[in-house]
Amino acid sequence: MAEEQQQLRLDLEELKHLESVAKRPRVVSLLSSEIRSVDAKLSKISAAAAPPAVSDDNSSASASAPAPALNYVTLGSFSWDQDSDKIKIYVFLEGVNGEKVETNFQETSVDVKFHDVQGKNYRIAIQS
Repeated sequence: MAEEQQQLRLDLEELKHLESVAKRPRVVSLLSSEIRSVDAKLSKISAAAAPPAVSDDNSSASASAPAPALNYVTLGSFSWDQDSDKIKIYVFLEGVNGEKVETNFQETSVDVKFHDVQGKNYRIAIQS
């Protein structure tokens, strides 16, 4: 199990490196998805290898349990419009509730997640 854990760590490190040098939005999105998948596998193996913690308080044990990793369907197409001082990104997806949209803006990238749209989670990651 330690060998598999080491291999997953090496895979994760290389995937993160590839993501940092990738330029095309679809490639970045695919790499991000694979990073999440490998990270989830690594966490699962690490949790299985670690001895379970004994707690006297059952409520704190259930409250500190990690949330399950969400799976996302990668959105491969979008359009944009830009001015000298702003950019607009258009993503076409039916049934989106504004309260279930999560955005993460960085200086040179944006990551938009759509939660529970017709029973699925969607994501688009754009880097320049």
